[in-house]
Amino acid sequence: MSLYKELKVNNYYIIQESENANLELVFVIMDTSKTLLLEFQDEDQNLRWVRKSDQLFDIVDKLTKEQAEEYENIFDDEITAEEDDFSSLNTVKDLEKAMIELKKKLDLLDELEDYADEFEDDDDDLDDDNDSDDDDDDDDDTDDRIIRMSKN
Repeated sequence: MSLYKELKVNNYYIIQESENANLELVFVIMDTSKTLLLEFQDEDQNLRWVRKSDQLFDIVDKLTKEQAEEYENIFDDEITAEEDDFSSLNTVKDLEKAMIELKKKLDLLDELEDYADEFEDDDDDLDDDNDSDDDDDDDDDTDDRIIRMSKN
């Protein structure tokens, strides 16, 4: 068994908190008199305070400076790639052009929605016409009954 107090600030460690737990990469951010602030290098990069006196199952490994730099470069490369995606929008003029194109697309969407509304209204009118035809048939039946009754 190991203790969290064995972890040092500004270092990456691969730890296993309990016997059946997965291995986790943590970075020690801060050290106080009784606690450590750890950043877990998972998808969420959660921060968690731990007591120095708490036990953990194993400190599997400490990353060397070179390994830590290599690990950090993975994310720097991802950030650079994301920045490159937006590099074509680096001037106000490019942003204005992009906004104009977006407005055109939104206007087209509005036109399509208006057309769909008109189509629905026309469809409702057709249904109403069919309903009124049925009413006319009912009126004809009533007229026939009245005529028969008057003949009798």
